[in-house]
Amino acid sequence: MPTAPNSSRSSQRARTCPSAHSSGCRSRPYRSSSACSTSSPPRSLRAAARKTRRWWPTSPSCAFPCSTNCGNLLASSWGELDSRHQAVEVLTTGGAFSLLTTANATSAATSQAARLGALVLSRYPSLTPEAVRGLLVHAAEWTLAMAAHFPTPREGSLKSKRYALLKRYGWGAPTEARVLASAAGDVTMIVEDEFRPFARSKSSISMRAMRLHTLPWPSDLLQDLENAPVRMRVTLSYFIEPNPSNRGWQGRYAYASHGLRFDVIRPTESLADFHKRLSNAAEGEERGVRTTSATDDRWFLGQARNSGSLHADIWSGHAVDLARCGVIAVYPVGGWWKQNNRRDRVSVPVRYALLVSLFTEVQADIHTPIASKIQVPVQIDT
Repeated sequence: MPTAPNSSRSSQRARTCPSAHSSGCRSRPYRSSSACSTSSPPRSLRAAARKTRRWWPTSPSCAFPCSTNCGNLLASSWGELDSRHQAVEVLTTGGAFSLLTTANATSAATSQAARLGALVLSRYPSLTPEAVRGLLVHAAEWTLAMAAHFPTPREGSLKSKRYALLKRYGWGAPTEARVLASAAGDVTMIVEDEFRPFARSKSSISMRAMRLHTLPWPSDLLQDLENAPVRMRVTLSYFIEPNPSNRGWQGRYAYASHGLRFDVIRPTESLADFHKRLSNAAEGEERGVRTTSATDDRWFLGQARNSGSLHADIWSGHAVDLARCGVIAVYPVGGWWKQNNRRDRVSVPVRYALLVSLFTEVQADIHTPIASKIQVPVQIDT
């Protein structure tokens, strides 16, 4: 699988990451859900919540702050529940016969998601929909009540338990401050790119390319930090073409037109070995075989992150190790375009947004050397 030329446009932004501080309305891109309940602990799962613990998709993606009781239920003395009382709903615009009305649960969560997405586009109007969607999830953090349910490192089947809770809480609650603000201690790289992942052969369609992106982290500074703990958060967002067939789907690659994955080069790995490992991982995933070379205990989820069309994970380790992990790859896996040998889709480019953030727990100015390296233009008011 050769590497496609990199013609992406990327931008680096620093941002603050305060702790998530509010209970909220859970939301996912197309069907949102509420997370407020009078009987549940603050900042935790609510009565009207929607989750996918028993389904194959990973949803919701994140939770949204809510200053009111959207999603709460009122209980009468005889045990009847009422979810449509105005006391537990939020005020919103009405329809043809009323200027104002109320909404709750998934409707309130959708409004929260739409507002934050609109604020992102207002601040960064050049971002693609893939990037806006990815940024909302990338900026999310779990509340203390949510994080308390995640397993400790001493518990068995750590990644599977984390994944089960991710299908319940998503990646947490994004706030306007984390999405839009900046600070010198954290830095985020946003890459918006597209490429043609498949090639046509005589009798079939094969995967032909992957994308390699160089991480602009200051390697000298990271090496000086030695064994200081650092975290790297990665989010990959893209959209798929659903299979138009109404006959049902057999197999995990029968619904999505294509899939994309990401991975980071390892400290002792050459580019050639990295390329070979990803090619083997893509082929193994299509066959339903999990390759042992694809596992890395420093990732929060590992291979469990690969469901859906929005993938996120967190790498935790030492600064000196991250200094030698300077390349991140985006590579394709099969879908119904390839499975059904759709030659009319071979030349269709696929877009994606890749977001990568670096966090340190020590006082270190990471943003300044990156800004000087990429020569960020300085605005001068006249």
